[in-house]
Amino acid sequence: MVHLPDDDEESEDRSKSETAGGDGDPSQTLPKDENGTSHLSRLQLKQIEMNTFSVAGICHATNVANMHRHLAKTLHHIPQSLSHLDPATTPSPQNLESSSLPPNPLLSSLVSLLVHTHTLYTPSHLLPPPIPPDCPSPSSPRQTCLLIPTQPLNFNIADERPIEEALWSHTPPIPTFRVVFPSEILERCRLGPRRELLFRPPRISSWDSDAKDEGGDAVEEYEVSLIYWRAGYEESEYTTPSPSPSPAAAEATPGIRARTLLSLSRAIHAPDLLTHLATFKSVQAAISSLPIDALAELLPDTPSRAANGEEDELGKEDQEEEGQETRAPRDNVNSSRNRNRAAIATKLKSTFLSFSDPSATLPQDIGNYVLKPNREGGGHAIFGADIPDHISRMDRDEKRKLKDRFILQRLALTPSLAQNTLLLPLLPSAPNDHRGIYEGDVVHEIGGVSAVLFRRNRDHRKRDTKQGRLQILSHEFLGYTFKTKPVGAREMSVVKGRGVFDWPLLIDDEISS
Repeated sequence: MVHLPDDDEESEDRSKSETAGGDGDPSQTLPKDENGTSHLSRLQLKQIEMNTFSVAGICHATNVANMHRHLAKTLHHIPQSLSHLDPATTPSPQNLESSSLPPNPLLSSLVSLLVHTHTLYTPSHLLPPPIPPDCPSPSSPRQTCLLIPTQPLNFNIADERPIEEALWSHTPPIPTFRVVFPSEILERCRLGPRRELLFRPPRISSWDSDAKDEGGDAVEEYEVSLIYWRAGYEESEYTTPSPSPSPAAAEATPGIRARTLLSLSRAIHAPDLLTHLATFKSVQAAISSLPIDALAELLPDTPSRAANGEEDELGKEDQEEEGQETRAPRDNVNSSRNRNRAAIATKLKSTFLSFSDPSATLPQDIGNYVLKPNREGGGHAIFGADIPDHISRMDRDEKRKLKDRFILQRLALTPSLAQNTLLLPLLPSAPNDHRGIYEGDVVHEIGGVSAVLFRRNRDHRKRDTKQGRLQILSHEFLGYTFKTKPVGAREMSVVKGRGVFDWPLLIDDEISS
């Protein structure tokens, strides 16, 4: 998502929603309930979590999709795993690439979004008065740049470099710098008099205004237009003390000081601090517990025939009438909008997994639950039978804060309806049958990546009652991430070697029980 601040403030936010489901494999016997009904008829997507901060895998997902499409063009054969399918419905090699392996525009869509957001930033020298007292004007307008905070010793650089290179290759080039959070942020960034974020590239390490580069020219300061966060989501990034104590370090850790510095600036954020907090697990749990009518109130108006143009025509015609007839068309439109929202809320509600209070008595079927830290992002989860032991090892203070720091989420039922061959890393921590080449039952997770560009309205007098505090400027879908893991793997973690990036082969094949 992208949050553009009002007047002289801006920001960006991206949201990712991951859902788990299964692919069809008619060669398997599907389980039935006591009435003989196949569970397949009740399969549906379930929302596992929402991420808005440092959403990773965008470049990997694009590359893997391109790889599969390339192989489909060059190998010219149907995979052996599809040999059981009906030839009448199975794609031929000639149309396999175009119709069954869809392109994934995720990387190009993200780059286009970042470019567009970069152009929306208003440089400080173009801001209208009033100018702060004693505010020195730059001798010439500063060039704007994009900043990507990254983690130190980052092994996932291959998921970041293509974005950086694409921005530099844009016409005109957009200077883009990857900076280590928090050390290089504190070293190379500062706030200007109008809250502009100024960045000095790593050519020198001093903020001396008379500094020269090796050629004797004045060193350039960039004004940061957009901060695309790829770090700052781990708790340790804010609790680790400074290696060299200083008066400033005594007040706050480097991570807190760096995040505060960037958050106080006018730069656009992807995402801003409030949007980061909005996808903590406790927020997701609170939304999932809302009744249908309350959930519908959170949804925007959805386009319909009545709301998409006919309302204006009806309004024009009926302005000439009098009494109740004048209000009837608009009442009908409002009723239609409410029904649309209620229908969407009902469908959305069905995708939510249930949550429980981890500080209360644990459910008897604890094996069907996962204990997750109350933070954005995945990882660090405790599964099933390990949960009681994990809680029992907590001290009294940790148990007292258990409800605030963790959520208990019911696991999604992920029946294996497909088989595949996965190439997994040889990690000692992985089960023996989940290392190297794995052949067997698999389950999938699909992540839908979308982008919302919005401006937060801080002036209560100017707030639109329909939009509240936010002005939504755009909302677009960017693409997918698709991952596969062995059926016995607890979590879908590519980093930990539990799963892999993948891409679906779409087929028109009826699955029967």
